[in-house]
Amino acid sequence: MKKKILIFSLLSVPFTIGLILIFHHRDLRCLLVSQSKEFRRIVVENTPIFVSIDTPEETLKTLVYVFKRSKNEAKTFWTGFSNEATIIYCHNERAYSKYGMKGVLALTRLGSYVILPNDGLYVEIISHELCHTELFARLGKNWWVYYQKLPCWFDEGLALQFNNTGTYEKNALDTIGRWPIKKLRTIDRPWKFYRKDSKITLHHYLVAKKEIASWLSEHSKTDLLNVIDSLREDGEFYGVYHSNL
Repeated sequence: MKKKILIFSLLSVPFTIGLILIFHHRDLRCLLVSQSKEFRRIVVENTPIFVSIDTPEETLKTLVYVFKRSKNEAKTFWTGFSNEATIIYCHNERAYSKYGMKGVLALTRLGSYVILPNDGLYVEIISHELCHTELFARLGKNWWVYYQKLPCWFDEGLALQFNNTGTYEKNALDTIGRWPIKKLRTIDRPWKFYRKDSKITLHHYLVAKKEIASWLSEHSKTDLLNVIDSLREDGEFYGVYHSNL
């Protein structure tokens, strides 16, 4: 019996190391957030939200209010809601440094999460991230399809339909020309879309928003869902998307 336990223990070591190598430590922390003593769990409209234990009551009220509005906007846009994302609100920088990254983070390789910092309690921001997680859900929660088949500009372009102030206000798009499909393909992977030069990345965001806004003005939500269904079922995107241009 002791021999079997020893063998199992030895086998579990490389398995554990393998998990650490495959998944980022943030992915694992999000997966195990329910076990953390740094957070308490609340449920808002059937959505689990893990809140830093140091969150003031007034901030908690703001979080709940903003989340409800954000979720409602997402429901309206998608004409329904398939989302099962878990929300993690980090009120202090130490917690956010463990769970999030620069800005607001949506999705991990181990599930659907939206990680919010204390300056992320805005409807536009949360709606944007819920759009990412909703799209992930409608793609069957298939990590491979989402990260390897889904064009980055399409993902960000959809989410940016919720951002309509400041840099992303509608008037700002008037100066952006619509790119042809061939050129959009040059920014369809994350490493092509997100660049070290922030000005280039911002331009890609604007191009993506312009493209999706233009496409949606010419097509129905049924057309949008057909594109997503094709991607989920066959891994095909450009043929269906381009055929409707």
